Amino acid sequence: MNGPRFRLPLLPPEVVPLDGEDADRVTKELDGRFSTPQDCPTCGGSKQFRWYTHAGLEVDGPCSRGVMSPVPVDRLISALPATEIGWFDCPCEDQWESLRYMMGAGVGLHDQKLSLSDLVSDEPRQALWRYSEHFKEYIRAGTGMLMYGSNGNGKTMAAVLLAKDLLSQGVKAYFTTYAQLIQTAFASYQSEEAKEWYYQKVRGAHLLVIDDVGKELRMGMQRDISNVAVHLIDDVLRHRYSAGLPTVVTTNELLVGLAAGYGSGVLSLMSENMITFNFTGGDWRTKARARFDAEVDQGLTRPIVFR
Repeated sequence: MNGPRFRLPLLPPEVVPLDGEDADRVTKELDGRFSTPQDCPTCGGSKQFRWYTHAGLEVDGPCSRGVMSPVPVDRLISALPATEIGWFDCPCEDQWESLRYMMGAGVGLHDQKLSLSDLVSDEPRQALWRYSEHFKEYIRAGTGMLMYGSNGNGKTMAAVLLAKDLLSQGVKAYFTTYAQLIQTAFASYQSEEAKEWYYQKVRGAHLLVIDDVGKELRMGMQRDISNVAVHLIDDVLRHRYSAGLPTVVTTNELLVGLAAGYGSGVLSLMSENMITFNFTGGDWRTKARARFDAEVDQGLTRPIVFR
């Protein structure tokens, strides 16, 4: 452990401790895991971890390493050489708060550890840049994004990183798969409490990200379930369109498939109020798997990050 030590950038001021129903939901979902900052989701209580130095700032050193304030995503990615490895002092409290904050916004632990340096192909970068560069204008205009294309080419990663980036800048975003959205909507029929939470947190999110729309159609779900899915996407998109709330949708379906599965009205809503981005690249998941395996072999630990 000789040589300089590093620290992660400071937690964005917009990230505040959860309270009330959100805190209770996250605690229940964790089911005893990471119950305190001492049970740190990153270092496990050891107070240190090894990771790429591009992600941090040198302790007691100049602030030339890392990024301490929001900058355009394209400039940030271009300055991320993931080569040098160093020891980090773990900010356990920040990591614990980040875990709970992002879980409260629907972002799971695996996705919490994805960073901009994981964008290994151009299409996810371009989709992310296009929206994040002018997100304030897009959100004010109620404009979302539709990302479509084949499996494994980075649509979900781009959507996750967009949600995390905007969460760190104070946007009340919520990330969900469409299958989860269906389950959440069903639960809202069972109790007033669940209904209120669904309308406020999910349906009324300032930015809603719905991942993998159309999966229930491809899986051949029972007809009554698929009918609910068709009605739900129409209801959610029409509500958000009327309220001026942007929605980001990812799907493996081609546009003609969306029209066939959900109706031309749904496709019209998407086309009118979303930036459309077609992903045509190949499946990068094998490379991503190899990268994760290499990190384990080197004894590296991915921290929870917003960018």
